[in-house]
Amino acid sequence: MSDAIKKRMLDALPRYYYESKEAVNLIERESAEFDRLNGDIRDVLDQFFVGTATWSLPRWETIVGVKTDVNKTLEQRRSIVKAKLRGTGTVTLAVLESIADAFFTDVKAEEEPRKYTVVIVVGGIPPNLYDAYVALRELAPAHVDVVLAPMPREAVEVVDEVTVSLKRYHTIGELRVGYTIGKDKREVAL
Repeated sequence: MSDAIKKRMLDALPRYYYESKEAVNLIERESAEFDRLNGDIRDVLDQFFVGTATWSLPRWETIVGVKTDVNKTLEQRRSIVKAKLRGTGTVTLAVLESIADAFFTDVKAEEEPRKYTVVIVVGGIPPNLYDAYVALRELAPAHVDVVLAPMPREAVEVVDEVTVSLKRYHTIGELRVGYTIGKDKREVAL
């Protein structure tokens, strides 16, 4: 890139400067500095977009209310921020699909209204599967269950064990004096 800048700068000067060592040396130094400045400008511009942010990612995480976890890769952290940004407004099937798309390569959401379930068929299993499930669960209505299902062609390999706590609540009709709101609690190991 520096050579292109150098050529443009030399083209703007009269020809007799081409033979001056001082002028050529000055143009070489300035073109290198302009190249460095252009790189810095591109880097700052990249920070304005979640998909390319690097050193500004903690700021994006603060904006969307996510705790910064430096143990996760930049891609994993970006997908969490993207999911938070996409999950605003009314939660529809398209919104849940968009959130899942921030984590997975190939996504298709399907409703099962009689079961109060949304099945999200995904391609590929990301390293931050738990974060994907938490993001979807946070935004889905409380009465709708979210199920992540692999595409038929995908082989599922469980690397870590994840324990999910499930808590059920009494409906208004079931509540009686002395009852607690919680009905039962169970843990499922995945």
